[in-house]
This record gives sequence, structure tokens and C-alpha cells, in this order.
Amino acid sequence: MKMKKVFKNLVGLGLVCSMLLGNQAHIYAQERETIISEPATEQTEVNTEGSEGDFLEDITEKCRDEQISYICSIMQKDIKDLDLVEELKDIDGNPLYLLVTFKTEGYAILINGCNYSVEYEEKGQNPYVGIVGEKYYLGPLQYFYNEGGSLRNIITKEIISDDDMWLGNSIKAKVLEIKNKSREAWDVSRSFESRQANPYEEILVPYVDEIENMYFGDNVGTDINPHGTCGILASSMMLTYYDRFINTNFLPRNLELVKHYDDTLHAELIRNYQVGATFGGSFPSDDAQMLNLYIGQNGYIRNSGYQANSSLISTQGLIQSIIEGRPGLIYTVFNEKYEKHTMLAYGYKLENGIGKFKIHTGWHAKDLNTIYCPREESDDICNHTNGPWIDSGLLLIGGSTWLEKYEQHNHDFSEWMGISEIGDRPLMKCRICNLLTEDDYPNNMHYSTIIDCDTTTSGKINYSGDVDWFKIDAPYKGGYTVRTVGKNMGNGAMFLYLYSEKGTLISSWQGGDTNKYLVLEKGVFYLRVTSSLVTVDYTVEIRKVEEDVK
Repeated sequence: MKMKKVFKNLVGLGLVCSMLLGNQAHIYAQERETIISEPATEQTEVNTEGSEGDFLEDITEKCRDEQISYICSIMQKDIKDLDLVEELKDIDGNPLYLLVTFKTEGYAILINGCNYSVEYEEKGQNPYVGIVGEKYYLGPLQYFYNEGGSLRNIITKEIISDDDMWLGNSIKAKVLEIKNKSREAWDVSRSFESRQANPYEEILVPYVDEIENMYFGDNVGTDINPHGTCGILASSMMLTYYDRFINTNFLPRNLELVKHYDDTLHAELIRNYQVGATFGGSFPSDDAQMLNLYIGQNGYIRNSGYQANSSLISTQGLIQSIIEGRPGLIYTVFNEKYEKHTMLAYGYKLENGIGKFKIHTGWHAKDLNTIYCPREESDDICNHTNGPWIDSGLLLIGGSTWLEKYEQHNHDFSEWMGISEIGDRPLMKCRICNLLTEDDYPNNMHYSTIIDCDTTTSGKINYSGDVDWFKIDAPYKGGYTVRTVGKNMGNGAMFLYLYSEKGTLISSWQGGDTNKYLVLEKGVFYLRVTSSLVTVDYTVEIRKVEEDVK
């Protein structure tokens, strides 16, 4: 089952693989905020609300032509080089994918009916060459054909395994989500086109001169980010823009950039809010989680109504953000000029049917014909006027990150996200929006922290509404005392609730510097600790007093 675990982790991040086998086979899966749950090894029903039953509806000749033009643009192929276009079946036998091959070399696998490439290779041979009959695609490097009613792997020649079926079901679920999103993306595209008087008009966020002359830090590599921290740097610039022009509470005074070369905010995000560094660099989901932790962790901005979102390959969310007057982040991959880089995007336009983004590179040195900013510390205005445009049609865009509005609600940070990759941060996610908080103990009974009898445990209420859960294993039936003390405050601000193993409330009381006496049966109990204060440090201790108390 080792392969299943590896693929499950990769799919959960949204990226399945890239640049494999030395042939630059580019393989992508759409990014989502939640990890795929493990399907059964048999055929699994996917709740798609009409997506699967009609996922081939409206695949007209025009739609197919658009897909072919799209992949030719991405792979920089002449449409006259087109050789073969045929459908590939998913694990359930539905024609969910499209195989496109070229006469010279190269191939691509797309989602049937929308402009998303799941896998492509500019050079090399079509993996299905020589295969006659039904062809199946179960995911990255998972090519199958029907042999006597059984699916056989083209590469390994082995009959389909449970792991193969798990991956096929997982990838199919993701792809059907992408198809639903593509319909929403089409609505965004039409909204953008209707806003423009002509298809060549530029859309820029307000205060462009402030972006082009913005102070910012240094994109340097770290032990965790050996390839650089450009995504965090671009995020710091985006937060600065929001603080100046959208909501002045986005940054506290000590994090507002006040000089020409200022690394204060950039360093703060690295030190206290970074939770992941996929492949040692910047990645859309990593930057979105960092931004959601920054917003969710800080009371002065948590209820601002904004959350971060991200996407692999797709830029529709970023386009919508720019249309609404807010900059975002764009990621390039394998690009000749910018290589693997994350930049602030603050403009968009259509030119000859190709989308282009206006960017701030985040570089201090004159390099690669980009905008220039001297690195020395001074009060001079940083000259980033006339930032370059990057072509999203001819360059491979690795994804985007942006802030979007959400409906106001009372945050419920009770979804346990586990320990972060960086900093060992225990993360809790709001069940209603994308915001995160760093918590010392989970806000969920099912992930309670075990505390032993006759010990003292330290905790902290990190924000208003924070709840800490503890699991108690009573070794015998008898008398126990529970004592909770809040530090630097009136002890009466602590509140405790004791539950049975089944979640039934047994007792509740107000904490303080006194012992609460309880008679408990032998077994498991849960203790819920909260406070009427916004934040407070506390200790909790449980002591065995006497056995066999009736």
C-alpha cells in the first residue's frame, strides 16, 4: 500500500507530479483545499450533481477546436502537426479524457470538454501507440487497455491492482470537480469580456503607481526554501496593498513597510506563518495556507471578510480578483525568462485572444530586462514603473493565489488539519471558510490530547472562541480532583465541561484556584476548557484521590 500513500499525499496537495522520467512529462491535477478521501477499490460513485451524467454535453465541434488550439498553444505546436484526437476512458468506462498526438513528436491528455491538460509531453512517443481497442487512463503514468474484459497496464503489463483502482477513482473525482469549476470559469471569462469596450483594453487595479513603487524585502533562499521565498515576498506585497487601500487593519503598525528596502513583513511571514514549502519553493497551496493562517490567527483582521484561495494552472480566480480591483499572485513554471517564480499580478488584458498579466517581479537587481530597483537601503523611490506583461497563452502558468470575500459568520475553528510541515504548528481550520489558526490543542473532541492523572498540563486560549479538548483515562472507579488556574487574570474566567466517552455532558463548572471533586467510573472521559477572555495561559491538573468511592 506504499504507492497508495505516496499518491494520496501528492493528490492532496493538488500536484501529482511534474517533469518525470527526464522527458519533461508535465502532469497536473487540479488543486483543492481538502485531501481526497480513500475510495473503495470497487467502482465508486462520485457525487457530481449531474456532472458525470452529462459531462459530454455540449462538446461541440467548436469546443473541440478550442481544446486543440489550447494544447497547441501550451506545447507551442503547429496545428498542422496534429495527428490524432481520440477519447480515453476513465476507470468506469466513461470518455472523460482526450488524447491528442502530433505527427512529429509529443502528446497530451486533456479533460474532455474543457481546457485543462492533465498530462503532456513535448517530446517522446504516445504511450498508447500500437494499442488496438479500448484505451483507459487512470491518472499520471497510468495507461491501461482492455484485454479479455480485464484492464492491463501498458507499461508494466500487469492486471489492474487495488492501488490502481484507488488512484483511478481519486483522479476521476478531482477531474469531475475541475469540470464543474470550468463552467464557473466560463462565466468569469464572459463577465470580463463584457466589461471591456474592446478585447484589447487593459484592466488594472487602482493605485498602480503605488504597486510599482512599493517597498519590499529580499527573495533569498533558506534551509526550508532553498529555491527562494518569492511566494512569501509577493504575499507580503499583496498584504501591503490591502492594508493601504482596502482595509487599514490588515497590518499592525510594526509590520507596515516604511523604507525603500524593508524585509520586516517578509521575514515575519517566514518566521511565524509559513506552513509548507512544496519542493523547496513557493507553491499556490502553501502561500494560500500561509495567508489564511496570518488572517485567521490575528484578531485585528480575522473578521475582515477575506480568505485566501489558490489553484493549479488555472488563473480564473486571479482574473476575477483583478476585475474587482485587487492584485494576486501568479506562478510561472519552466519559463525561459522567469523560470520557477512567483510574482504579484495587478493587471490583465486580452490580446489576440491570449490573456496577459501585468506583474511586479519582486526583484531588486536589474536582471533579465525586467523593471529595476537598486538594493541599497535608502529613502529613494523604487522605480518599478511600467511593469512587464507575461503571456499566459504561450507560457506555462503554474497557478495562482488570491484573496476573495466570504460571507460574515462566527468562526468555528474545529476542523483538525494536523501538524504543519514547517514549525510543527498544530493547525485548525474554520468549518465555514478557509481561515486557519495555530492552536496548542485541538478544538475537536475526536482529536483530544491525552493527559495523565497526577500531572500538570499547560495550555493557552489563543483567541476568542478557542476551545481546548483533553482526553482522560481514569484507571479505576473513584474520586478525582480537577484544578484549572488561569494565569495573570481572575480565576473565574475559566470554564470546564466534562463529557463521557460517548460525548454526553456529565458536569460543568467555573474554573479557579480550587479543586473540583468528581466521582468517576473507570474508563475514558473528555475535558473541554475555554475562557471568557480573548487569550489566556492556564494550567490544568487531574489528581487521583481515592478508589472505590460509591
